[in-house]
Amino acid sequence: MVKIALAIVAAILAGGVQSVEAQSQSVEVYVSEEVSSGHTTYRYQVINGSPYRVTSLVVGFDGVTRTAHLPLPPTSLNGPAGWEETVVGTEETPLWEVQWANSDSGIPPGGAQGGFEIVVPQPEPNHREGAEEARLPVAPLSVADPPGWRHDVFRTEESAIWEIVWTRVVGVTSGIEPGATFSGFEATVSQPQPSYREGPYTLYLDEGSTLSADMEPDDSPLFVSITSPGAAQTVSGIIDVTAATAGTAEVSSFQFELDGGDLGSPLTAPPYSTPWDTRLSSAGSHVLGAVAVDAEGSMAAAPAVQVTVLNAVTPETYYLHGDEGIANPLILLLDTRAPGGSTVKYKDFMRSIQFSGGNPWKLVGAWMGDLRGTPPGSLIGSGDLRLWLGLKSSGDQGTQFDVKAALSAGGAIAGSGTLLCVTGLTSTAAQAREVAVPIVVPTPVPTGPGKMLGLTISTRIGTNPNGTQCAGRSSASGLRVYFDATTRPASVPVAIQP
Repeated sequence: MVKIALAIVAAILAGGVQSVEAQSQSVEVYVSEEVSSGHTTYRYQVINGSPYRVTSLVVGFDGVTRTAHLPLPPTSLNGPAGWEETVVGTEETPLWEVQWANSDSGIPPGGAQGGFEIVVPQPEPNHREGAEEARLPVAPLSVADPPGWRHDVFRTEESAIWEIVWTRVVGVTSGIEPGATFSGFEATVSQPQPSYREGPYTLYLDEGSTLSADMEPDDSPLFVSITSPGAAQTVSGIIDVTAATAGTAEVSSFQFELDGGDLGSPLTAPPYSTPWDTRLSSAGSHVLGAVAVDAEGSMAAAPAVQVTVLNAVTPETYYLHGDEGIANPLILLLDTRAPGGSTVKYKDFMRSIQFSGGNPWKLVGAWMGDLRGTPPGSLIGSGDLRLWLGLKSSGDQGTQFDVKAALSAGGAIAGSGTLLCVTGLTSTAAQAREVAVPIVVPTPVPTGPGKMLGLTISTRIGTNPNGTQCAGRSSASGLRVYFDATTRPASVPVAIQP
């Protein structure tokens, strides 16, 4: 996004989109550019900070240096409601110009108008057929020569158009013989950028009349807009939130807002900018605003800008624990303390499982962690749940199991993952098999005071992706999970965005 500040009686200079020194009251034009294959789309938004009404906008070429900016008619163009667009060939040179006009209302002092759009085709160099057909409106970026040839680049005399001439090097090559094919001539051409047409009437004010210092300005309302970040933008870290005002009223107080509350301290003079540490905001959607108050107490609010906060967070490892001194504990805990003992605990709280009857999931265990002492935030990510698995009974040898894990915050499921057809299990604790169950968190879930972190592990008879049973037994006593020991440090990563 490019912003151009136009002085009321100044001109846009040569060389595409540039800025000119603005007076205290100015017209600002924001330009965004979207490059696609074969064409470029330019979108314009005008904010009228002058005391006069803007009734016309012209985009085309610079008539001073004759630098081409619209060598071909636009592929398409759109204008806001109430504005009439016209595409014409200029008189000075075979180039094109787009004009938008609205003499009925235009853009009043302190107002803003978007929706001006031009789609510009990519010009292709062609064989010269005269100045009217020239297709090199700007100097080529690069030119390649085949062996034995050299080139010259210059402007034609007829018009401000560029030309490339290749000639053979005498004594090195004899040229292209009759009937022969020769290649290797190459030119790279840049996409020309449309500019505002040079002249004091680039932005026509008050139906195109000339402005002078003795004109009495009309009172215009206070106008506020957030200039950065843009709507729907993803932000992270510490950023600057900036805004601009327009209108004849003098601003006495300016306040940025975040989700309806104050962001930063009040400001009394431009530039209007305040830092925002997004790391202190929860992940997800937030709304930025700004309110300005003039000397008479009148208030103006900026249109709300919605952004998404997404900061990189290093996950913490939460370990699975149980009651001290109990091999098969009833109380199951989840916290960041690594196991310190060598005695392995296990959990196999379930009745028998069987494939028949819909093969329902059966709970193995549920671990809980306390988040009540943490600041408000969001659970935004997880990873592989690390487990050691075995059989509840030696008679279940050869059975394959599915394992499902679900991570929750405050009772709301944040993410889950499933591992299918786990095999190779035994009833011997020393031979427990280590597995990883991937847990994916699709959307952030709130955490903080009053919230508990939860992890549930369930199992069923192993099932193929198509719903059929995996090879092996169709029923079993159950699955056993080993944890809470230095040799069996079962754990899950949890990423919480403050």
